[in-house]
Amino acid sequence: QSSDTGSGRDMATTPDAAAPIELEPGSALIADAGGSARVEHLDAGLATSWRTGRLVFDDQPLADVVAEMNRYSVQRLEIATPALAQRRVSGVFEATGGAAFAAALEAYGIARATRTSPTTLLLTDGKP
Repeated sequence: QSSDTGSGRDMATTPDAAAPIELEPGSALIADAGGSARVEHLDAGLATSWRTGRLVFDDQPLADVVAEMNRYSVQRLEIATPALAQRRVSGVFEATGGAAFAAALEAYGIARATRTSPTTLLLTDGKP
């Protein structure tokens, strides 16, 4: 829950917070399923890049990147191994370009993409 203080700052609370947490412009409250929360700096350009049809990733686990790509693309991506899911990825990609993203992973030797259904690509370790 959050409220505007009128000073350009917001106050946010979590169910187990003892007091409201003040958020500076450019910050975000990150809460996990366990109820703990932390304030992190938020890159507004990265956070809103989807509005332009592009997704920007900066040293993020492939699992997070694939989850975000799957939100926008008809072509679904799946990751075969936990090790591959933890691989770090950076780049700018078309939001609806699941197949193009998989091709980029292949081109850089990060993963190999295998079509498992008309709408699903399985990403596995290794070069094509």
